[in-house]
Amino acid sequence: WPFADRKGELVAEIEAPSSDAILMASVAPGGSIMVSSGAGGALDWWDAQQHLWVAHSPSDPNSETGHGDDITQLAWTHDGSSAVSSSEDGTLIVWNALSRKAVRVLKGHEGSVTSFVISTSGSRRFILSASTDSTLRLWGGNNWNCLKVFRNTNSSFAHSKAVNCVVFSTLVDLSGTPLYALSGSDDWTIRSWHVTDFLDPNQADQAGQDEWTDDEGSSESEDEAPTK
Repeated sequence: WPFADRKGELVAEIEAPSSDAILMASVAPGGSIMVSSGAGGALDWWDAQQHLWVAHSPSDPNSETGHGDDITQLAWTHDGSSAVSSSEDGTLIVWNALSRKAVRVLKGHEGSVTSFVISTSGSRRFILSASTDSTLRLWGGNNWNCLKVFRNTNSSFAHSKAVNCVVFSTLVDLSGTPLYALSGSDDWTIRSWHVTDFLDPNQADQAGQDEWTDDEGSSESEDEAPTK
């Protein structure tokens, strides 16, 4: 839809091979690739410049190579090399934009993932996700390991009900990495979190993916108080 030079006229209509309704779409930085989702967790990939459907990533009931339930959000890394999706199945998936394959399935949430934010423009890359299980999870490092779980442990620090949204503040360090995140919940609170304390890349590289994402064992550190 080139509003600037064509006055909003329709340029192309692209149809996917499936008959599912398109519920969500996100365009990569640079505008060359688009990914969309329908019901059930499947994804479709599009060439946004040539107006062509490219590929289909089917849903997966086991949430191993795709999502097993409806997708709740789509977003891209800063360089457009990867797309990230979240789902009601409690997972996030990092996708390779060229192969359209799942690079990493991030497991650990015990409820639907309602929202997430990505930071890859600074010196360290990470994802902060929110869930109906009342927690936030911080993922990072070369393997997108879970670095931190922000949960309520009979304290007044973390959320006590479903977390519906999460955003980064505009305050960044010298490398461009966001310093704080804000989350909103059904418990009627907005909480501010200092996230950079948990972004040691050595910690992420040393931690095994399964150990940090299946929420078993004692590898997760204790919850921190929100920044006031």
